[in-house]
Amino acid sequence: MATYNEVLAKIAASDKEDWIMNDDETERTYKGDLNIRIVNDAEGALFNEPWVQRLGGQDRPKRQKFTIYYGNSFVRTVQTVAVVGFRAYIPFPKSGDELVISHWEYRFAQIIQPPVDSLDYYLQRASIRVGRA
Repeated sequence: MATYNEVLAKIAASDKEDWIMNDDETERTYKGDLNIRIVNDAEGALFNEPWVQRLGGQDRPKRQKFTIYYGNSFVRTVQTVAVVGFRAYIPFPKSGDELVISHWEYRFAQIIQPPVDSLDYYLQRASIRVGRA
């Protein structure tokens, strides 16, 4: 049985290739510990903050929630914004005035990106920086 911090550490230490995705791309399972799962919950409401407007695109940004489980136990929810037609998932920054995500959130976001990974590009365009580890 892993602790909360051990689960989060395993996620942060992993790469996208360390995860198995189901056919409809709604669930990922960590190859190193099959009890760790990330579930892509149904898309949420439209999202509108000034930093999102910098990204352009015709598709409206939407909230996208990811839930982490260890076995059947809930571990954590990560709120993201699906931008530019779901080309990238960006974790919510600390605030609208402080556009920072944690290093852990950045590592998590790298795992959940669509096949064409453009996370760094969109973080730069939105002026979001990654905090220290």
